[in-house]
Amino acid sequence: AALESREWLVGAKPTWLAVIKHLGVDRIHVSRFKETQQMRSALHHAVAEWERETSTVTPAKKEEELETLPKAAPSQRQEDVGPVGPEWNLARFIQEAKATTALKGAVWDSWRWTATDDDSARKKERAHNYRSRLIFANLETSTGKANRHRNRAPMPEPYLSFAKADILIYQQARDVTTAALAQRIQAHRHLEFVFRQHKLLSIEDLTLSHFYEAETIAKEKGCGGAYMLGCNLARIGGVLDGRGLTRCKIQYQTSLKEPRRHDSLTPEGQAEGEKKMMSDSAVEAFAKLSSNPPPDDMALLVIRITDLLVVGGFRIGEALTLPADTLVRDNREIIVNPATGEKAKAVGLKYIPEKVFDYRTKPISPSAVPVVERAINDINRICGPARQVARWMEAHPGRLKPLWHLKPDDIIGGQEVCELLGLHEKAHHFLAGVPKRLIRQLRSYSRLGLACQKRFKVVQYRVGDIERHFLGRLDSRAVMKAPDGRIQSLSDTLVVFPQHGDAWRPTPLSLGGYTNRIQALLPKFRSHQARHRLNTLAEFGGMSDIEQLKLFGRTSIAQNYTYKHGTVAHRKEQMVKLVLGGEVHGSVARIAANLPIEDREAFIRAVIGHVHVTPFGMCIHDYAALPCQEDHACLNECGDYLRVKNDEESRQNILEAQRGALIALEVASRALLDEPWSKEFAEPHIAAAKKKFECCAVALAIDDRPIESPDPIKVFPHAPSRFKALA
Repeated sequence: AALESREWLVGAKPTWLAVIKHLGVDRIHVSRFKETQQMRSALHHAVAEWERETSTVTPAKKEEELETLPKAAPSQRQEDVGPVGPEWNLARFIQEAKATTALKGAVWDSWRWTATDDDSARKKERAHNYRSRLIFANLETSTGKANRHRNRAPMPEPYLSFAKADILIYQQARDVTTAALAQRIQAHRHLEFVFRQHKLLSIEDLTLSHFYEAETIAKEKGCGGAYMLGCNLARIGGVLDGRGLTRCKIQYQTSLKEPRRHDSLTPEGQAEGEKKMMSDSAVEAFAKLSSNPPPDDMALLVIRITDLLVVGGFRIGEALTLPADTLVRDNREIIVNPATGEKAKAVGLKYIPEKVFDYRTKPISPSAVPVVERAINDINRICGPARQVARWMEAHPGRLKPLWHLKPDDIIGGQEVCELLGLHEKAHHFLAGVPKRLIRQLRSYSRLGLACQKRFKVVQYRVGDIERHFLGRLDSRAVMKAPDGRIQSLSDTLVVFPQHGDAWRPTPLSLGGYTNRIQALLPKFRSHQARHRLNTLAEFGGMSDIEQLKLFGRTSIAQNYTYKHGTVAHRKEQMVKLVLGGEVHGSVARIAANLPIEDREAFIRAVIGHVHVTPFGMCIHDYAALPCQEDHACLNECGDYLRVKNDEESRQNILEAQRGALIALEVASRALLDEPWSKEFAEPHIAAAKKKFECCAVALAIDDRPIESPDPIKVFPHAPSRFKALA
């Protein structure tokens, strides 16, 4: 009766607890009450407190009950998830995560996880950008100067267990790389920061506002990849909703906009795109540095790697993981240098594209072959000794080359270890963690002419323990593994250098190591700028999208447009040259021909602000200044529409548009016959379809003209231009 009348809700929390105790029930299920969120939250905490005081259920029995609970489908309502509510759903979620084998190196009780060689997340990454650790640290100690392993602090419970469970379940479902898991942990850090700031006690207390607050923090801090962080927050919210871990649905969708992948047509957008390329001054500065490199071998190594980036347009990961036999010569194919007319054998560089992940050969232009050969020779000279040590270590697993003459059970002193490994005689901190053996030796010495003896403590080590210690730090994994099972080992890789200058410690050059060294020589250089520049030059040279896709190792033609910069200015310059040379037909060309010679170029540049490629031909309307009144309706008597004779691609597009106009005409005519009352609606559609059909016929008639010229022709010469100056 008290529950039905809700009189027990008037008092404070102790009153609710007293009522529950007075009822004398064994268990109360919060999910049965269809009340407001505040009332259900208060009742939930009261029930939890009462159960802690009165429950006689043992932990073993509670685990047994948890095993028998049915799993709820993601589409079920929150009230139908089960008889226990969000708290038990979270316990079941964590228990399911603990039972997974997605990450074999994950130790649940630790907040620092290390991926093992058997983890699929580790096998998918290359050696240059390898991430073996997953650290569940809080946001404050994971950014800025505090981002040091010794300064980091873990996320507090109960959020830490939820984050661990989410990472394990996500890896089991998606099988992603450790880098993708690290991005998801970064999203957890922002959400946990908000969780802690609001002093929430349970995961079920999270609401939609907390997610938007985490998104705002990432945006205000200028977090790199804020959009991706928002996407990961949305996925985490989906887990909370699907598993029924909160009292109310989150239903969060990020409000951050996806970064624009290609350049806009505005002058600002074009200028921003050109910043992604190597400028002419940067190319000249690097050319001087490449011709006169410093004497340091490591500086020369990064310069020669950059030579390959500039010439081949590689991604930095592809350049750092090139195979040792990357240089390929095809004696059967002879190519001609268009600049000099000289004949030469085809030369290419074998590599594995990051998105295709299969061996391919990138062709190299004849003029760049000397640069490539010089780079390969210098890299082989610097990295050859380290590559030989790596080959020896692969043939003798578990052994270090400086200690090969000793047996694993031999005992040696610390000073001898330092001498064999080339370490400083007092650099015993390198041996921290190696099991020690302390022995006392009796040494004789003289003092004031008297013979004396003294016992000294001597630290000795077992050779096998030393090798196990250093081999754990060395990079013994494969540089990369192809999907078909082929493995490229360290000895098969072009760029291998001795770590810390020690010849017995070969390692691949990491992304951070390359970036730090090249920016010390060229502060404003970015490795991807060379790829953007080479792709833009290929576009200016007339290379097709299919050829660009193959040359740069992409999987979609749409990815080409991200690397095309300065295209508007380039097309404008081409069109200005055509008009000045009298090779273009149209109203602008006629007006320019009647102007004085000294005024023609200024007029043409003022009128032709932009040149766009449409599916039906070229258009010179400046959309940045004024939107086209025809809204890209080139086939609706647009005065700015140009078309090249016998252009097959535009012809097919026009034929398709003509067929669409014919279908629209048939549909509108049939509607007029079936429903005469719709005359005022059908007749405008009929007229528009007829006009479009006729304009398509006019555009196709360009191919039948007797004029043989590759220059663009104005399709509708008598139609007014969109420019008011020519109206």
